[in-house]
Amino acid sequence: MLKAAQAEADGLTPDMSAFVLWKAASAYGSTNRSIQTDILRRAFLATLTIESPVEGESCPRTEICGVKSDLQYEILQKLLELSRGSAEELLSSAEPEIRENIADRISEKEFADSLRNKNFERARELISEHGDDNYFSYSRATKIIEALPENLSANRLVIFSEAVHNFEQQRSGNSFPSVSEELSRMIVDTWPRLPSPAVLAAITEILDRAKTESQESTLHTTITTTHGAVVSLNSPYEARLFQLLPVLSELAPAQAESLLHDNENIRSALGSSPRGMQSMETMTMESGPPSPHPDLQSQAEIAGRINAVIDKAAKSPKQALSEALGLPLAGGVWPPDGCPRLSALEAIVRTAAKKDRLVAESALREIMNLAEQLSPIQYHQLGGVLSLYSLLGDEEGEKNAVKILAKLALKLYDLDSDKSNPNLAFKGFWPSTALWRRCVLFAGKLSPALADAIISDIPDPNIAAIEKVVHASSLLGVNTGSWDIAINYRTSTGTANNFMTADE
Repeated sequence: MLKAAQAEADGLTPDMSAFVLWKAASAYGSTNRSIQTDILRRAFLATLTIESPVEGESCPRTEICGVKSDLQYEILQKLLELSRGSAEELLSSAEPEIRENIADRISEKEFADSLRNKNFERARELISEHGDDNYFSYSRATKIIEALPENLSANRLVIFSEAVHNFEQQRSGNSFPSVSEELSRMIVDTWPRLPSPAVLAAITEILDRAKTESQESTLHTTITTTHGAVVSLNSPYEARLFQLLPVLSELAPAQAESLLHDNENIRSALGSSPRGMQSMETMTMESGPPSPHPDLQSQAEIAGRINAVIDKAAKSPKQALSEALGLPLAGGVWPPDGCPRLSALEAIVRTAAKKDRLVAESALREIMNLAEQLSPIQYHQLGGVLSLYSLLGDEEGEKNAVKILAKLALKLYDLDSDKSNPNLAFKGFWPSTALWRRCVLFAGKLSPALADAIISDIPDPNIAAIEKVVHASSLLGVNTGSWDIAINYRTSTGTANNFMTADE
């Protein structure tokens, strides 16, 4: 099957050809590095004929329409593991951002090797070569400052000065993390190893810039600490103060106290989290003043109802099933247009499988009854039902479900390939491709012949080829991993209904 898919790759669209070859190489696992390398080289060459996105075209995420760059990155990354020479040979033909990214990975490995071998001079060279551009690595500078022995402590200041110089040359812009964030993080990690005057001067520069940025920015940050405290920071200046005041309190207590006195929000934030961002567990950043999304209330209510059903399933499965059937068919938080009733029913099957098999089987029947009531865009959610039949040990039910879902995948394909308004996302990420993948994986475990039959009924040779690779990988015991599902439809005003999720 793998050989057949590779032979068919030349007749596919360039993006699917590269995708099929990349996945075929992965299917060989670690059994034959030479074959993997050869196939990956073919896969990369196939990417060179993929058209790049039209400049200015709406593209919500690179994974949805920047498939050329994505494939080149994945292929070259794997080639680096197998044959660095092959990766470097192809690198000059890659897209600029991928060329820079992979070159940086090569440099990162050399940097790590230099530090491990205590070749500090070479490690410094790898940092200094980007001293004046936006590829300067503050994290590498931090690592070498931490690694330098006391007899080379003077070099710590030299490296820190290079970092400050780079900060002065760069503007924060909209990147995340910004150069202000990166230099601040470096200070938090390394200040005890550096001369205090140099650290204080850098903090002053960072805070001065943050004041200017706060006049132009509506960015606000919410942080959850390891102790569960929630901290809301309303400007870049507050974010930098929260990050740097613990250091400033050690080096210049009077200055720190004065800044705290002038900023009540930071005083309150540090009261609940004295170590600042060092105690950060999660962080979200948004532009504009904090305001609730118009749909959040209804989504929160639905999520609360789903959670209540799931909680009840452990104690009273029958009652949980009754309440689940009262949930709506649409309005889920994620994925967009998700089916709350389906989510709750799946949870009931998993919870009741051992406790009350009759309820679990009833919930599973209700899921299959939903097939005719769901919108096509919700079909991919049904992919999870196959694992529920496995959980109940119902092999015959699983076979029937596979056949039903394969028919739904064909309906999804009609929607994805509709000439009047096709799914513009990469075909390897189409919902129909994902649902066929689920069917092939589960059918292959039950009967390889059933999987073959499903693949032979797929009308699109591009999708059929990738499903052959999926089937072959499964038979070889190679995990195909998590794949993406994406939709990207055009409306009269541009692209709409864009979303992306992972299909495990």
